[in-house]
Amino acid sequence: MASLVIYYLSQQRLPRSFFLIPTSLALVTSLLILFYISTTSNLFPHHPPQPNLSSFAHHLNPSQSQRSLPPNSAPNGNNEVFHDTHIFLQDYKEMKRSFKIYVYPHRKDDPYANALLPVDFEPAGNYASESYFKKVLMKSHFITNDPTKAHLFFLPFSIARLRHDARVGVAGIQDFIRDYIFNISHKYEYWNRTGGADHFYVACHSIGRSAMEKATQVKFNVIQVVCSSSYFLSGYITHKDACLPQIWPRKEEPSNLLSSNRTKLAFFAGGINSPVRERLLQVWRNDSEIFVHFGRLNTSYADAMLGSMFCLHVKGFETY
Repeated sequence: MASLVIYYLSQQRLPRSFFLIPTSLALVTSLLILFYISTTSNLFPHHPPQPNLSSFAHHLNPSQSQRSLPPNSAPNGNNEVFHDTHIFLQDYKEMKRSFKIYVYPHRKDDPYANALLPVDFEPAGNYASESYFKKVLMKSHFITNDPTKAHLFFLPFSIARLRHDARVGVAGIQDFIRDYIFNISHKYEYWNRTGGADHFYVACHSIGRSAMEKATQVKFNVIQVVCSSSYFLSGYITHKDACLPQIWPRKEEPSNLLSSNRTKLAFFAGGINSPVRERLLQVWRNDSEIFVHFGRLNTSYADAMLGSMFCLHVKGFETY
């Protein structure tokens, strides 16, 4: 299916709205990851059971809750969800149908509405994914105004916008998050039921890794959806957190994929700051088919990517 989509897109010039496609796909994929984490994690055995999450299976149709597998659907007898397309697709469809998220409400006259509400303009820059996620999520059918029906709770603060708020700034983000959690935990009952384990937030700026230092429950319990592949950093807990693909919208017309001459197999350029990237550079630095470059390029990135069949986004930070 992916091959068909790529082939179709390669046959035509893409409109500006094409940039919304990866954002929408990223939203649905991230929500599926969040749903899987929230229903399977055993990280917090000291918390009481989560009634909404544990009872989610009861919303399934009888045919879905006790489904039979088609012949030869699970190679080697492995029936786990990621090894069986039949089970995975049924769970995915059920998630899209009934999965609900409650967003803590804020008014337009809130002093920090600029960081808590979706932006009313088209996001731009290399942290646009954070704003796009919130805009798309708030307009989606996943949102519920009834917290008793919610499976997850969204903390709507924007790390990127708080960073540029003169009242907060980089130095004040940790205090802001600590005070925000204190306020919602005293105003609402939902945080205290699980210690925040069924809550999540989105952050694309690297400062988000240290923003939770004064709110330990957020750091260790809340699901982080971050625009970083730096899994080896201490702020990222691999079995709890999730990555959101980072996009950078461009104002100019997208390149015509049909005119690209893809002579290279793959392309990578970025800082060498993880073991995987170090190994990547060692093995493929002088390869004739895979272009691996340390640091920033002196030539056009668009040309380098259009000249390659694949673009590698390798574990680490500073991907140029």
